[in-house]
Amino acid sequence: MERLAIYVNDAPYAHRVLQPLLAERGDTPCTMVLCPPMLTHRVGKWLSNRQRQHWQRTWAERLRQDLQGLLPAAAGPQIEWTTASSGRPQDTTSQLRRRLGTGLQVMDLRKPRVGQNLPQLAPGEAAPGDDRWKAPLAVGSSLAVVLALVD
Repeated sequence: MERLAIYVNDAPYAHRVLQPLLAERGDTPCTMVLCPPMLTHRVGKWLSNRQRQHWQRTWAERLRQDLQGLLPAAAGPQIEWTTASSGRPQDTTSQLRRRLGTGLQVMDLRKPRVGQNLPQLAPGEAAPGDDRWKAPLAVGSSLAVVLALVD
């Protein structure tokens, strides 16, 4: 049986895609993988591991409540909730594939932050390109051409 794993870290961002997807898929069982954000080293150095785990649990519970409020009531029993391990997302995906079968489809609905590339979910997945330098490079080269033509 086909199964879907959906990685989520922001409820309003994921809601735009989840609503039509779950309506289209019907009774396909889903696994929602809640991905808590990493703490900065400035905050993380003042927290013990126990406090950090408690914060991640409460964050994941709030995200789950937000998502359950946005999802249709009919999709409730078909959704399994889990929290991503503190390691790489690839490890969580391989654990899910071992537990749920190799036919697992993975969907990434994590909201990217400005200037941050999210790690890939599966080992065979292509790495996202770094597009931060395309616009400055184009502007710089076009200015160089204009200055060369003026001279």
